[in-house]
Amino acid sequence: MAALTVAVTAALLSTSLPLPPEPGGQVDATNDNVTDPYSVVRPVTNDYSRPPASLELGSYTARAAERGRLRLSVTDGSTGLPADDLVVHDGALMHLLVIGPTGELWHLHPVRTAPGSYEVQLRLPAAGHYAVSAEFARRGGGVQQVRSATGLTVADGPARGGAPAPRPELAPRGPGTRTIDGVSVRLSAPSPTAGEATTLTARVGDTPTLQPWLGMVGHMIVVGPLDRADATSPTRMGQAAQDAPVWAHGHSMGGDMSGHSAPGGAPAHDMAGMRHGTHAGGGGAEASSMSGLMPLNGDSPADETVAAYGPDASFVYTFSRPGYYRVWIQAERDSAILTIPYLLHVSPAGGAK
Repeated sequence: MAALTVAVTAALLSTSLPLPPEPGGQVDATNDNVTDPYSVVRPVTNDYSRPPASLELGSYTARAAERGRLRLSVTDGSTGLPADDLVVHDGALMHLLVIGPTGELWHLHPVRTAPGSYEVQLRLPAAGHYAVSAEFARRGGGVQQVRSATGLTVADGPARGGAPAPRPELAPRGPGTRTIDGVSVRLSAPSPTAGEATTLTARVGDTPTLQPWLGMVGHMIVVGPLDRADATSPTRMGQAAQDAPVWAHGHSMGGDMSGHSAPGGAPAHDMAGMRHGTHAGGGGAEASSMSGLMPLNGDSPADETVAAYGPDASFVYTFSRPGYYRVWIQAERDSAILTIPYLLHVSPAGGAK
């Protein structure tokens, strides 16, 4: 009787207990857990996680307009050891964001050179301070975004003839139409107010010819709030971004190949002092999910060769605080990445301007 009771109880519980962690996906793969996961690890009911990681920058000696190499170290927050469990996330092991003193933004993908070590080639055009952050996913730990505590400072470099290196033009503009690399772009962001969800829509060109880049039709970077002087300064934007309380990285809500945006979207979530926008598609069988432009009916997922999206790329974001924000929207068109900078003013809650 006792044996029967144990057998029945085990049978009932086995249908409700989760599977053991997946080797290589949720936990590091070993010979033992690959051979027989149940014999090594008991099924657990909590999520698998990794401690936060820290980002350290190596010395950067190149001067303005010179080519240089930036080395980065990712270390485990609980042990101090190199974090060598990064997995491919949105098409890369690491997404590096660099914001310069003139307000220029770089979205780069460093290469792994050793456990926990990465490097990227740069040619930073202007002297001054550059803010740096990285987004990556650890095995079993989800996406993390970390901002460098120091950033990096670039010294002036002589241009031809001994003249100071020229600074690129800073052009912060509010919503409306502007031209970037010969492409007309119109941003609409009706009355953004702190604490309320705002829909920002960028119409890139006038035909549905956007290409998925890193699995998404559109990317949006948000930094702020800033005072107006810093937000429009041609020399201080890097330092202002370094000190800004909010960084955000959002993705387009969704789109299909008919030139229409799909409804949906979700707020961003905080992570290590920053935010990473979640994304969702919707709107019927023809809509493509923006979480990787998932295929339908067994078709292959769309890649950068498919120029059939847009021209609208829409984002939903809730600005937590009033003030000025720098916004960069990125999209791929004609096999070139367009980075469109904007300046937004977010009003306080309650209708005050």
